[in-house]
Amino acid sequence: MGGISVFLTTYGFRELETSSIHGSAVQYLVANHVIPAGTEWDGNRKLAKPVRWRRGTILTPRLLKTDDPKKRTIVWAAFPYGIYEALRALMHTKHGYRGVDDEQPGVKEQSGEVQKLEGVRDALDVVLGSLALRPALTRLQREAILTFIRRGAATIGGVRDPAKLRALGHMRDAAREQDTKGRRNPSARMAIVVGAENDLRDRLDLIRFIEPRIGAREIALAREAVRIRRVFGHAYHAAEETRNGIAMRNRFMWLARLDLVRNELASIQVGPYPAHVEKLDRDLHKSQTALKKGDIIGARKKLGVVMESLRCKKARWLLEELIVRLSLFARQRDPDSDIAAQFAREIQQFSERIVARIDDTGFEKPVRGPACGLLGAAVSMITAKESSFSLPTRMRSAKGFVEGAARRL
Repeated sequence: MGGISVFLTTYGFRELETSSIHGSAVQYLVANHVIPAGTEWDGNRKLAKPVRWRRGTILTPRLLKTDDPKKRTIVWAAFPYGIYEALRALMHTKHGYRGVDDEQPGVKEQSGEVQKLEGVRDALDVVLGSLALRPALTRLQREAILTFIRRGAATIGGVRDPAKLRALGHMRDAAREQDTKGRRNPSARMAIVVGAENDLRDRLDLIRFIEPRIGAREIALAREAVRIRRVFGHAYHAAEETRNGIAMRNRFMWLARLDLVRNELASIQVGPYPAHVEKLDRDLHKSQTALKKGDIIGARKKLGVVMESLRCKKARWLLEELIVRLSLFARQRDPDSDIAAQFAREIQQFSERIVARIDDTGFEKPVRGPACGLLGAAVSMITAKESSFSLPTRMRSAKGFVEGAARRL
């Protein structure tokens, strides 16, 4: 998909100019888009303020939940902060389906939706086998059936998915030993349990339909993230070599090399980078202008600013890797306080490295102070000894501060 198309989004149908990432279903905005105040969304709610999707905003398709399992409507989710935000969202969706292993430091193994629903179906199979005995059920067997059904219903819990809601309703009906006329009717209960199993099967089939597509989208985004890192790495080394090697007699060779760098940087179109790339391009152009005038000192000075900006980009993706681990940890119901303290130390050390290694004196806007301020707020949030907020709540707030710091870089 490319060019201008109509997308069903959270804010209704929008006409957007997009392009695909590596030929996948994932799209990015080619131009800025504003959703005006007053636009209806989420039922009958209206936007109080305009919503701005910058160029490079990522769009990923997802299935809209409907009461009809055969009707599949695509709605597009927007990620204004770009590729890393979209990757984390896909990661959480995947872990929601399949669970989280304990390979990540400080992250406890958790069952996903697939394992839970398959466990409920196994329990319902036991219930069906017991009900098949019909009048021969003992009191203990009847109590066991009731326990299996209630545990299954508790495992499904509070849900919005239509298939799981139907299954939950069937299970609650099956928990009643007697029908509306006060009779025990094992055959009717078996039919109700089979209905619940079929509903759970519908949900599992839908997950199995979605999972390969999530994998393909994740691969496309990861490929682009790796490519961007490589482009920035090439740009840094080229700027460094040019800064150290330029002289009047070979300046045209270095001008040509900087042209190549600018062209390669221009290939980065996804968020959060378009505005950053434009700024880098302006600084590279200024260094070329100085070099054409024979101002070697001025060219070197501007190339130094480019190098510092590219150091910020490296710090950004390192911080994004930390956010992934922090995000997984923050989603746990009972996070380990010792591991939380380790995160606080790691964030503090990262802040100290920014202070030591990044010089933003040549930037139009400072980045070091704002980023370190947000990282400090994250550390304070995690280590607060007297707080009315639980540790999971504090970890989620800390993650928000770290995400803010990453966006400053």
